[in-house]
Amino acid sequence: ASAGRMSINKWFVEQVIWDVSRDLAEKYDISDGAARDIMYRSGYKIYTTMDPEIQDIAEAVYADRSNLDVTSKKGQPIQSGITVMDPYTGNVVAIVGAIDPKEGNLVSNYATMKKQVGSSMKPLTAYAPALDAGTITPASTFDNYPVRLEGGSPWPKNSPNKYTGWTSVQEGIRRSINTIAVQALESVGTVEAYAFATENLGLDLHPNDMAPSPLGMGGLTYGLNTVEMAAAYSCFVNKGIYNKPRTYTYVEDSKGNVILENEAESHVAMKETTAYLMTKMLNAAATTGTGASASFSGMTIAGKTG
Repeated sequence: ASAGRMSINKWFVEQVIWDVSRDLAEKYDISDGAARDIMYRSGYKIYTTMDPEIQDIAEAVYADRSNLDVTSKKGQPIQSGITVMDPYTGNVVAIVGAIDPKEGNLVSNYATMKKQVGSSMKPLTAYAPALDAGTITPASTFDNYPVRLEGGSPWPKNSPNKYTGWTSVQEGIRRSINTIAVQALESVGTVEAYAFATENLGLDLHPNDMAPSPLGMGGLTYGLNTVEMAAAYSCFVNKGIYNKPRTYTYVEDSKGNVILENEAESHVAMKETTAYLMTKMLNAAATTGTGASASFSGMTIAGKTG
């Protein structure tokens, strides 16, 4: 930034400031604002998990709107945020909070804002819990047909709204079929699936989300952010082990004393077989299914449309 103007922090730096001030506030039992004041004044050294190369690439892609120049029917330009995480450590290596160059500090961050995640919920709250509990396999079949009537209308609807008869779980994931997701969810039970999502996968859901529609199709009370989603999806890559996401490792005061330590935390979230099978099915979704437009060569890709 030019002289006389306050410098504009990178998206990642801004997130680190939030995370460190929140943890300081908790440690010293003070407000987040007071913690931020102390942080700015005290000459602390913060060791972050950012990978400057990946952060720069992500920022360059996001700064150029022509990479994703899409508008809604009402003419609103699209917005987006991204979190890139190392699935084996939980280290967040890059965060970008909006399309277009960053104009200031403390601006809206779409990477950490809670948003509706739609169908990208299904693997986390319907398919993985059911696979892990042994109530389904990838070859299990369900009738692609409305599960019940709600208010006199067939529910759930599909997109596109077609019902095609007996369909495997594998195909249900590949084509993101709502009726299959809901039946997979109900095979394990909404209470179990909710517990799996919140306890095993660290998803910050609202108790009202403990119902077939939110867990089966993703219409959540408040939504989730890209940090939570990246950490949960990383379990599939990491043989079923969940790593808590972190943006910094420790903080030193001006004398070099460590005043905050943000140690890596991990736990087994699901069986290794569950993670393997989900990755295989999400690979099909990202290469020949609803996510095929995001596919590129040179590496194995697995993913899910929202």
